[in-house]
Amino acid sequence: MTLKEQVYNYINNPLDPGTNFNTGLYYESIGQTAAALSYFLRCAELTDDKDLEYESLLKTYRCVAKQTRRPVWEKEQLMIAITHYPERPEAYFLLSQWHSAREEWTEANYFATVAQKICDFTLPGLGSDVGYVGHWGLKFQEAFACWYRGLRQHSLDLWKELYNDPQIMNSQYFQIIINNCVNFGILQNFHDPIIYNDQTKLKPEFNFKGIKKIKENYAQVFQDIFVLACLDGKKDGTYIEIGAGDPKIGNNTLLLEQLGWNGFSIDTSEKFTKKWNESDRKNLMIQQDAINLDYLKLINEHLKTDNVDYLQIDLDESISSFEVLKKIPFYDVQFAVITYEHDHYIDASRKGRQKSRDLLESHGYVLVAGNISPDDKSPFEDWWVHPNLVDMGIVNDLVNNTKNILNIKDYILQ
Repeated sequence: MTLKEQVYNYINNPLDPGTNFNTGLYYESIGQTAAALSYFLRCAELTDDKDLEYESLLKTYRCVAKQTRRPVWEKEQLMIAITHYPERPEAYFLLSQWHSAREEWTEANYFATVAQKICDFTLPGLGSDVGYVGHWGLKFQEAFACWYRGLRQHSLDLWKELYNDPQIMNSQYFQIIINNCVNFGILQNFHDPIIYNDQTKLKPEFNFKGIKKIKENYAQVFQDIFVLACLDGKKDGTYIEIGAGDPKIGNNTLLLEQLGWNGFSIDTSEKFTKKWNESDRKNLMIQQDAINLDYLKLINEHLKTDNVDYLQIDLDESISSFEVLKKIPFYDVQFAVITYEHDHYIDASRKGRQKSRDLLESHGYVLVAGNISPDDKSPFEDWWVHPNLVDMGIVNDLVNNTKNILNIKDYILQ
């Protein structure tokens, strides 16, 4: 609807609450908050509809808050809204935010906790956006306020609950939750490698040809052992390592290189590239942004095959890993084994894992082990094979793809 049409409706129905509200919505949508404010106020005065009156009061708060000139009036509008409809949670949430912005943590905590105790969360949502994110938003406010009030353990417990809440689909809020969980030690975004040596007892299905000759591995969570198990200890294989990192510590291809594999590694880090060049690694290291490379050209130039034994994709952000995955020439080249890092446990969008799974399944790949985690709370990788390039009689014994979190120690070790 155009402005002219909206004004025409108002002229014909100046005392109709709905027309006033819709006119306010229009002016709000084009950034004219002063004009919108007057119509929302008129709606609140004219309507007998309790829900519409409440929503109009929250809209007046939003309009004035954007003008940032009348903080007392802002607070009063929210208090009036609570008085009119104390069972609804939106005004409590906004009032808790209002106090948080002023570092008034006791008041912020009060309104967040009171709302969780007395509000009716089965009430239908409002018809327009008032800035309320959902029931979990009140817990989010409480977690923040408790931390600054010195109630640290309670705050930590709340951050844990928020991290595990599947209802939180707002990526901006979820990123804050992830950041706090990492900063407070609830989550780790780096884990020390879990090393295999000749004293390690693997499950029987991982005892491939030549395993007894291997004195140690280097991968972060046994990716190299998994690759060799799928390929029954293959020597002289080929690999592509995207997101190489350190040439030794937590590296997925050093053991393969020691077994005669040929391949190339990619990393954008100048620091890691320098370490590679100073190490005894023999295979090629490419310092480039992995998103901008022509992978078919690289494969034809350096590997000269359309069947690559191992592909690793391990970038720092889930979105970056998926952008690279989309650039892999799956129609021209097949990969026997793929380890793909989706970092689901710190992916604020919560969509990266499923996108990668849909893409790989569309190209015929089979998920062998999903949600690999170094502990019981950090699912970060999926491990795949292409059935045309592996012995599925071997691989079927390795399948464990139904758990939300697959602790690598439970998966591989006796």
